Amino acid sequence: MLLLRLVQGTRICLPWVLMASLIAEGMLAFVGMFTLPLVSLLLIYVAVCSIILYVGIRALLTQIERRLSNWLGLDPSQ
Repeated sequence: MLLLRLVQGTRICLPWVLMASLIAEGMLAFVGMFTLPLVSLLLIYVAVCSIILYVGIRALLTQIERRLSNWLGLDPSQ
C-alpha cells in the first residue's frame, strides 16, 4: 500500500518537477545566450529531451500504478 502511494505521489509531483527543471534550463539558456551561445543552443536540446523523458517516465509510472493496484485489489482511480 505504501509503495502504491509513493508511486501515485511521484506521478502527481512529476509535472511540477518538470516545470521547475524547464524554468531553470530557460534561465541558464538566457544567461548563456549572452556569454556562450553554444551552451544556450545545447540547453534547448536538453529541454526537449527532458520533455521526451517525462512522457516515458509518466507512462511507466502509470503502468506501475495500475499493476500495483490490480495486485493489491484496489480501484486504480483512488
